[in-house]
Amino acid sequence: MRMIGMLAVASAVVLSGCGGDDDDVEDLLRAPAAIYFHNQITDTGAGDASSTTVDLLARGDVLFSQRLYSTDEQDGLRFKLNADTETVTFRVNNSTVTELVEDTSLSLSADQKYTLVAMGQVSGSGDLVPTLKLYQQSVAGVAADKVRIRLINALSGKDGSPMIVYDDENALADGFMYGASRPFKEATPESDTKLTLTIIEYALNITHTASCAVKAGKSYDVILAHPAYDSGAVDIFCQQVHGS
Repeated sequence: MRMIGMLAVASAVVLSGCGGDDDDVEDLLRAPAAIYFHNQITDTGAGDASSTTVDLLARGDVLFSQRLYSTDEQDGLRFKLNADTETVTFRVNNSTVTELVEDTSLSLSADQKYTLVAMGQVSGSGDLVPTLKLYQQSVAGVAADKVRIRLINALSGKDGSPMIVYDDENALADGFMYGASRPFKEATPESDTKLTLTIIEYALNITHTASCAVKAGKSYDVILAHPAYDSGAVDIFCQQVHGS
């Protein structure tokens, strides 16, 4: 998986032999959280990618700048919290809208890793208004010939269309709607390096097949998403869980 590449700026703390503030010491020693940000906001009527190129802000500061629509695994960012558990205000902007995703309060814990997904449509209404969804990652043992996956449905262009998702052997999700997720479970990859899912919109009798690169024995967030910001097709993107 891609390595975490940045450290959120925190107040510098200087320790001396004369002692210091216990809160400052605690802040210094507190392990950061980690965020892997996926931008799956679409705009099918856009002439270019500018409307779906976004900044992610936390506490009013930019964490991820000019992020294009995500089509693969994303780099992570270490994020220093002000407490062991903190409710952080996030926002997503694009070049013309300062609150494409309005202020959203999300709870993060120190030393935990998260997949953060922006989904919806730039001009969407109702369920399709752009939103942020946070998924805490976890590590667990996985059989050597399996992958452990959590399904996340960011297919805004398929809103209202229930889906069944299969791996090579079993149904992984049924009645799977846009905006929903499913808990981690083991799945059978096509090979040691490739996961292929069959995704059926059963109300419309439409079948999609999509694949992503994996390593057997690892854990992934598998995001069902469109292959491009202006596409209505179906694809999957696999984000390896940190530490798996």
